[in-house]
Amino acid sequence: MLPPTLRRQPPPPDYKAYHANTAASHLSSDIRGKSVLVVGCNRGEDCEVFVNLGAGSVCGLDVMEEVGVNYSHQNVRYLKASAENIPVESGSFDMVFAYTTLEHVQISVALRERLVRGGSRLRNHGSDHLMYALIDLVVDQAFPVLETFGNNVEQLEENLILEPSKNSLPTIQAAKRTLIHMRRQLWPTREAISSLSRSTRDTPLMDDALRPYLSDLYDHTVQLMELMDTYRDVISGLMDIYL
Repeated sequence: MLPPTLRRQPPPPDYKAYHANTAASHLSSDIRGKSVLVVGCNRGEDCEVFVNLGAGSVCGLDVMEEVGVNYSHQNVRYLKASAENIPVESGSFDMVFAYTTLEHVQISVALRERLVRGGSRLRNHGSDHLMYALIDLVVDQAFPVLETFGNNVEQLEENLILEPSKNSLPTIQAAKRTLIHMRRQLWPTREAISSLSRSTRDTPLMDDALRPYLSDLYDHTVQLMELMDTYRDVISGLMDIYL
């Protein structure tokens, strides 16, 4: 009998193909003809999986110098960029696929500490709880951003009243554009959280116990939208004062 090390071993499972198929199955329609962004595509093998599934176009993204060197196809293009700064417009793809990339993305120290702590809820529950923690982190970071924006608007209002000048108009317009940009970022986030909250009972991938947490997170996005509406009114008032 051959020693264990020389016995023929079964081939390892193709985890990438498995997760790609699983992700594709959650699209509302067939993946054929759809556009896919593959975050952390390495040398291109992940992109090949989606081409074989029938995707219409695939964009592979990775920070490595050899991005895409092992696979080329007329429907595949590659970008050398990080997951934190993806150089494409929001809504450009029907699906975004990321497998074994989280460990390469910078997340907050607090969240990382919760992940390594043995008794934490994140360690004792599934990836759906980690997803919630990440979204919660993103939404919470919007509050100090809006607070800083509000302080800047108040300072702009004071300057406009006490020391009006021709430079006030570009500053007001820049504040208006910034607010529009933030609103465009938050609106789809709010809708996504609402959809996740409704789907906890319909998919085995989501723990129904997350529903109250997602509802609370949705309330946070509503508060942020209300703050933005307030600042929008203030900026409109500043424009009236200037004119």
